[in-house]
Amino acid sequence: MPTMMPNQQIFISNAVLLPPIPGVSLPERRERPKGCRTIFVGGLPSNVKQDMLNEMFQRFGMIQNVRSPKSGIYYVRFEREESVENAFLLSGYRFKYHDQNENEATTIFVDYALNRDDQNEYEKNQRKREPTPPRVEPFTANALSNIAEKIKSETEFSTAAHTLAVWLERGECNKKHANAFYSLIQASNNQIRRLFNEKMQLDEEFQNMKNSIKDKFAHVVTQFEQVAKILSAAKHQRVSDHFTKQQRRNIEMWLKMTEEVENIKEEFNVLFEDEEIEKSGKNVVPLEKYEELKKENENLTYELEGYKNEAYLAKDEAERKFEKFKAHFIAQQALQQPNQQVYPPLPSKFNTEPLLPLPTPAKPMPPPPTPDDDKIIVSGPPVPPSEAKIISILTAFLMVHPLGASLDYLVSYVRSMTPNVTQGTVLATLQKYTDVFHCKTTGVGACIEHRWSFITFDTIKQEK
Repeated sequence: MPTMMPNQQIFISNAVLLPPIPGVSLPERRERPKGCRTIFVGGLPSNVKQDMLNEMFQRFGMIQNVRSPKSGIYYVRFEREESVENAFLLSGYRFKYHDQNENEATTIFVDYALNRDDQNEYEKNQRKREPTPPRVEPFTANALSNIAEKIKSETEFSTAAHTLAVWLERGECNKKHANAFYSLIQASNNQIRRLFNEKMQLDEEFQNMKNSIKDKFAHVVTQFEQVAKILSAAKHQRVSDHFTKQQRRNIEMWLKMTEEVENIKEEFNVLFEDEEIEKSGKNVVPLEKYEELKKENENLTYELEGYKNEAYLAKDEAERKFEKFKAHFIAQQALQQPNQQVYPPLPSKFNTEPLLPLPTPAKPMPPPPTPDDDKIIVSGPPVPPSEAKIISILTAFLMVHPLGASLDYLVSYVRSMTPNVTQGTVLATLQKYTDVFHCKTTGVGACIEHRWSFITFDTIKQEK
């Protein structure tokens, strides 16, 4: 049966069916009679022939007969009940001849029709009983031996297999005939190889037939496209000017009929394109969809890299702030430590016993004086108080920063203690005392970085 696409024109002999107009209401359908295989068709012109009705409705199923008791009223009876529901797709379509204007088209209406023959066949089918199962031969020793010969035959296997299955279900197998039954079961199993071979042969024949149909179908589609190409070329002005008005009108009508090519190509894709996808085992995606997904993937990748960079910068900034806060807190604790007074622990309020005085520890004897105790050792020029304060602050800060710190970081911390210190003063102090502070340069080009660190302990270790 040819397929029917919705909202598409349907071309038949000397006429065309136009798609329904949206919003146009149709009469309500009657309740479907039981076993209905006949439809009522109204809205057609009175001069429509039976062949045209067959051409209109044969796409929905095989037609048994068409009757027209009155002018403009038609009854179409199908061979199957399922065809009736499919025929309702034409309800609302507009019928017009090729030589008529679209305004002169008449609207088709399809409804269920009462038919006594349909009702009689339905009642007859309801009275039918289920087929009687084949008679099973009673179990005897002779019947068992006869079955052994039949079950090996390809032609009589079905009858013998049914009899053997019934005997087994009834429990006819006993100790006396167990070996004979086992032989029959083994003979039945031997038929599996034959059945597999027949199945493979049928699959091969089916595939060959399908490939043959596919090639013929593709040949039909190609010729349809060639005809459409010829008619399209005939409509060019430099060609159509040489034809008469009636000839141009016929060419235009034929060209409209070739619009069915798209429906045929769609049907070909539905029948055979899915098979190619299943064979390849891959999800075939159109090229445009692939390019769109590729571009979207690249944009998401760039956004992810941006989020990573932002997260790294935020983490680095948080670590710097934490280190600055930790150094500031340690320095404040160091400056406040001399002013703090440590008190002994208070006695517990639950202890009512009087506290005994603590024994005074004996003071250790001072070591004997050495000859060099009265000497003043000067290792270099005296350090000004302002520089000493800066050195102590820098030393305390770099002690808790073993990996070093940048000059801006050091200046910001020193200024939190002594606001009047300039960056030049801090840099001069760092460069002056090379045995205490050391600058290490890392990075290349725009990423170069200078970090100052405290090296006094390293210097002492090297001297030892």
